[in-house]
Amino acid sequence: MTIELSGRDIADICKDSERRWAAMYIRKEKKEILPDLENYKRCVVSRLEQMKNVNKQFEASSKPYWSRAG
Repeated sequence: MTIELSGRDIADICKDSERRWAAMYIRKEKKEILPDLENYKRCVVSRLEQMKNVNKQFEASSKPYWSRAG
C-alpha cells in the first residue's frame, strides 16, 4: 500500500492519522486512546489520492503553453 511513498510521506501520514484520532478522542467520538489500523489506512488512501491529483496538475502545467487546451 505504501510502496510508492517516501519515509517522509509515511511519517506525515502517521502524524495526520494521529491528529485526526486525537480530535475524535477529544470530541468523545472514540474511547480508545490509540488509533486503529483502519484510521491509518484511510490516511494512506487519502494521501495517495492527493499525490495523484498533484501529479496530474503538474503534468498539465509542464506542457508547453502552446500545446495546452483552453
